[in-house]
Amino acid sequence: MSWTQYPKLRHNNQGLILIVVLWIIVMSLVMVTILASNARLSATTVMHQQEAVVNKAKLMSAINLAKMQLMIHFSPSGSQASANKANDLFDGRIVNLSYPLPADMVVRIYDLSGRISLSHLPRRKFKLILDKLLTQNNISDNDISSDSLLDAWQDWLDRDDLVRLNGAEKDYYQQQMPPYSPANSPLESIEELALIKGFSEVFSLVDMMDVFSIYGSSQKLNPNTASQSALLLIPTMTQALAEDIIKQRKQLPFKSISQFHNLFSAEQINQIRPWFSLQTSHYFAIIVYPKKREKSAVQDNKGNKEFYVYQEFVHYRGTRKIPQTLRVYPMSHYTLASYLQ
Repeated sequence: MSWTQYPKLRHNNQGLILIVVLWIIVMSLVMVTILASNARLSATTVMHQQEAVVNKAKLMSAINLAKMQLMIHFSPSGSQASANKANDLFDGRIVNLSYPLPADMVVRIYDLSGRISLSHLPRRKFKLILDKLLTQNNISDNDISSDSLLDAWQDWLDRDDLVRLNGAEKDYYQQQMPPYSPANSPLESIEELALIKGFSEVFSLVDMMDVFSIYGSSQKLNPNTASQSALLLIPTMTQALAEDIIKQRKQLPFKSISQFHNLFSAEQINQIRPWFSLQTSHYFAIIVYPKKREKSAVQDNKGNKEFYVYQEFVHYRGTRKIPQTLRVYPMSHYTLASYLQ
């Protein structure tokens, strides 16, 4: 049999062969494209991993240098390295380290004496703070009062399941979505506050990480290191007074509590006296981030910049020991107040 005898069959087979060849070419092109794409993806992944390793090394170097700066700050007077330590307020402004910092990195240190210590805050003082917030936020809900918030707060901390008059225990929290249980122990982080009945609503306009701390031994606030947000929680404190305090300390830190009292009237002094002290602490928050984060930050209506940073809470334990790391926040939401920019 010859193809000349069956011309139609011959043409059909030639068409089939052509289709097969074209299909092979198309599949080859697809495979080449996939391989090229995978190669580019692998190269990009390696580049990003390399960049991440370099950035992590810079962050860790900056954190360690900040810890060394704290040791220098508390070192005995007389050494050249500690000569300027009187100017180290650790109120969140950029710290000029004694040793070279990795390029484009920023270090800010906060003395936690500038935040309200929840570990030592008496109920009567907490009530005054809550009353001020309820008034400011115009919250008139019958289910939310300073007493109900404080009952829920104490129920969260105590070790039993007995519910105070206006408090909340396991039965209440198990009905939330998703359900959870109260800690029944001292706070381990400030974020826990938002879990307590009524607190997320009352503190909705407050950056709780900026005003509270679970570390420290004083129930008073240091006006030299206090954040503006923390100052504004103090009863009788106004926006104008808080701005005056920050303006004064930027020019020259308060050397005595009487000098600080000069900013207030006689009546105001009696009301704020229990709230302030120039005592510093050995607990600090260290903030580290690349400088470019500030340029790409989101700005709020108060002129503050919001972005993510690396944050560590540390405890200074003496000049012969590296400060102890208490808690790490690799991606901490941070608000850079306009007066620190």
